[in-house]
Amino acid sequence: MDRTIPGDSQISPEALQAIGELLQAAAQHGLGVAFEPDGEGWRISYILHDWPAYQEYNLPGGTLSNAYDLHIASAAALKPLIELGIRAETFSSAGRNRPHDLGIRTHD
Repeated sequence: MDRTIPGDSQISPEALQAIGELLQAAAQHGLGVAFEPDGEGWRISYILHDWPAYQEYNLPGGTLSNAYDLHIASAAALKPLIELGIRAETFSSAGRNRPHDLGIRTHD
């Protein structure tokens, strides 16, 4: 299996581990994750699925981390993703569903 990324670099086992942990946490909290090469490295963002903010505010998500290395960006995104997932679960159970209820900025 070819595991190359832009620039013909191999994806390290550490990066694959961090990506797997991030995807697992996202699935547990019902969030999506986007991996975007941005010319200088990687931007990792969360995506809110079937959440009113997506439709009402056209707010599909926001940035979790930016880093030159995919492993570092993935590892750095884990904690904020988990914190967002916990806030989303807490506020959803309390009947709140607007971006500012979760502490989500509506502008990057």
